[in-house]
Amino acid sequence: MKHIISKFSFLLAVLLICSILFSCGKKDNYKSDIDLLNSEPYYMEFEMVDEEFDITYSGYIAKSNDKFSFMLDNSILLLSPNESYSINFDESTYSEHTATDIDYSFFNYLFHRLKIKDIVTEDSATTVYCKNSSKRRINFIYQNDTLNEIHLYLFSNEYPTILEIENISTTIPSEIIFDIPEGFHEID
Repeated sequence: MKHIISKFSFLLAVLLICSILFSCGKKDNYKSDIDLLNSEPYYMEFEMVDEEFDITYSGYIAKSNDKFSFMLDNSILLLSPNESYSINFDESTYSEHTATDIDYSFFNYLFHRLKIKDIVTEDSATTVYCKNSSKRRINFIYQNDTLNEIHLYLFSNEYPTILEIENISTTIPSEIIFDIPEGFHEID
């Protein structure tokens, strides 16, 4: 009987160690996606769904050399620490924004110093609960270990803005711009 108990104890210990190692590996796997959004360069293509207002937009956000390029339904916003511009490709124009119009720090701190608070797995879906340095909730939703959605609780704790992730990478497509295109003229 002692022999069966010791085998059972050994098996239980092995299962416990495997479980700990597996969950640590998972946390590191999820953390790598989160770290990517804290670094540069990065590129993330998404569908943005706002359930509160029942709207969906296509877009991307890219960061390189401390500059952001943000596109939402063909409207492009370029942000750097000291400048921000809206680009209109249809009319080859741009307009400059003041710091009060659009805040670079909002984009810069969105994924800044994300802390994993909890990881919950149900079936093939895993939710990684995080908070950023501004204490905003941001949840990463994985389906079969692939990042599927990011839920941003920016303005409401009830209704997240949902980014359905189509592509996330350290490689930025060549057509993404970070500066005003040549030949564009400024409008007020």
